[in-house]
Amino acid sequence: ALSSDGSRINNLVELFRQSFTQNPDWISISPGRVNLIGEHIDYSDFGVLPMAIQHSCLIAFAVLEGEETEAGLGRTLVIRNKDEPRFPQREFTIVPSAEDEETFGVHFDRQNKTWHQFLLAGYVGVLQAFAKQLEDGVSKGQREQLLYGRNSEKWCILVEGNVPVGSGLSSSSALVCASSVLAMHALRNLKNCPPSWHGLSKLDLGPITAKCERYVGAESGGMDQAISLLGQQGIAKLIEFNPLRAFDVKLPSCSSFVLANSLKEHSVGDSQYNVRVVECRLAANILAKQLEKEGLFPEGPSPPPAKWETMRQLAIYMSKNHEEGLKEMAVLVSKYLGDGSYTLSEAGEILGMTEEEVLENFAASHVVEKVKKATLLPGCRARHVFSEAARVFAFKRSCDECAKGEISEESCMATLGSLMKDSHESCRDDYDCSCDELNKMVQQSDKLGAIGARLTGA
Repeated sequence: ALSSDGSRINNLVELFRQSFTQNPDWISISPGRVNLIGEHIDYSDFGVLPMAIQHSCLIAFAVLEGEETEAGLGRTLVIRNKDEPRFPQREFTIVPSAEDEETFGVHFDRQNKTWHQFLLAGYVGVLQAFAKQLEDGVSKGQREQLLYGRNSEKWCILVEGNVPVGSGLSSSSALVCASSVLAMHALRNLKNCPPSWHGLSKLDLGPITAKCERYVGAESGGMDQAISLLGQQGIAKLIEFNPLRAFDVKLPSCSSFVLANSLKEHSVGDSQYNVRVVECRLAANILAKQLEKEGLFPEGPSPPPAKWETMRQLAIYMSKNHEEGLKEMAVLVSKYLGDGSYTLSEAGEILGMTEEEVLENFAASHVVEKVKKATLLPGCRARHVFSEAARVFAFKRSCDECAKGEISEESCMATLGSLMKDSHESCRDDYDCSCDELNKMVQQSDKLGAIGARLTGA
């Protein structure tokens, strides 16, 4: 809510003046988020139901034009944070590099993640979209100048954020999104920017920011970025993927949601998050093999794919991508995958692959070593994903029925509370993404009269 952030913006502008001796050209803002229901299912392509929160990331920005030297190529980015020295200043000159050609000279170090890399991820994502839209008639020299900038060009960037870091409210994605909006406007206002570049819509930016955040090491599914870009005050959103779509969800007027921080810090890139992504991909393919073996695939003109990308793809093929159908898929998981662990060798035997081929097909290169050491439980992970996806449908259905007056607010709230409790149990037991601190908070909330409580962002 910009109106309530007036003092923050004024303070940021004043600090920018002190840092760079001029006013910012633009200020971008992206909020954090809380996920009401649909935990860890976005990277399986299922819909989720988050809402944006008032805590946000602000970025003030200006372009300074200096004197161009003979070389002529390579813009400089000066990145500062209001919370120095915790987040120290960084300065980069972006020049062409064979090693980092895909990221236009920006180097990402997944083993040594620093805060500014999330800002650079948003910058790179928009540059990649910009490069694709450049006209064929643009010369190589003009193209390089647009993408890498002139050496007289300095981008001055000042970041301020009040989304608690490591709290599971997507402070990193808010920074990525705010950075992408900033980069889009900056490129559009370059003196030599071709008229064909009109920028990107919020729906365009959603998958772009989800993809580019992976440079920092997080195999993101896209929820965090989508709600940060598409969120509206007073409205929750059902976010669907491939294609990205958002639907308003009106919550009961009597509802209040309390966000509590367990103070157990969480880092997506350093946690088991990326291993879960691999387990989900394996689960989709192992389950598909078992269902096909049992003759449970539907008859039709479309043969099954050689490789299943997500569990949603499998649910659609089985004509079960709806509330009751997803519950049935969870039952099939229990029957044919069970709760036991799988070694890479066992998974490969079912899939007709070697261990190396399993890793090559289902694990990003920076996750391979973690996957080799992990206890893989595709059955438990898949049961959570299908049952949680069904809960998202049920949550929205109850809200819609309440909004139409078909059920009372009290009845709706009781349903939502029950769904949240079931979600937490599934996250705790099947997805193993909770911790003692979160479990105690949920138990205490229940004792003190909360209608429902669950973890989020873990």
